[in-house]
Amino acid sequence: MALAAAAFIMFSYLYSRGISPVWAAVAIVCFRGFFRFLYKIACLLVAAAILFCILSCLVF
Repeated sequence: MALAAAAFIMFSYLYSRGISPVWAAVAIVCFRGFFRFLYKIACLLVAAAILFCILSCLVF
């Protein structure tokens, strides 16, 4: 359910910027490896931010 809501928000944002949801879906299917790479980078950045927050709370 949350995934459907996130997809709806993403596609409606792209549609408001002039990108058709069909072309966005085609890009996701055709460039699957690139989006997987972006997902891994985002996960790494979030994990680093959480680790930084935990360590800063322990130090101070």
